[in-house]
Amino acid sequence: MTDTNEVALEGDLTWDPIYIEKEGRAPVCLLCIECNRHRRSDDTGIWDGHARFFNVTVEDHRAEEVATVFVKGERVLVKGYLDWYDGAESCEFVTIVAWSTPDGITRVVKVEEQSQASTASDVS
Repeated sequence: MTDTNEVALEGDLTWDPIYIEKEGRAPVCLLCIECNRHRRSDDTGIWDGHARFFNVTVEDHRAEEVATVFVKGERVLVKGYLDWYDGAESCEFVTIVAWSTPDGITRVVKVEEQSQASTASDVS
C-alpha cells in the first residue's frame, strides 16, 4: 500500500512572500500562513481561538508568480505535501511544499467580497 502525503490548509498570509533566486538553483518563494482553530471550552462554553503558523515553500515556475501576486493579510488555500528537515539541537522542522500546479496556492474570496461583487453585478 502506498503512503499519501497530501495536505490542504486555508489561512491568512502573515508576511509578504519572499522570492529567492540563486544561480544554478530553481527559484523559491517562502511564505507563512496562520490558521485559527476554534473550539468551545467544556468548562465555560466560550469559544476560544488558537493560532497555528505554517511555513510554506513554492518552488520552480510558480515561485515568482506567487511572490508578485499575493500580499500579507490575504486569505489563501495551499495544497501540497509535508516536508521535514533536521535543525539545530535535534529539532525537526516541518514545512508545506505547495504543488507547482495553478491550484497549489489560490486566493480565497471572503464572503463579504462575494456579496459585494454580486450586488455590484446586480446594479449594472
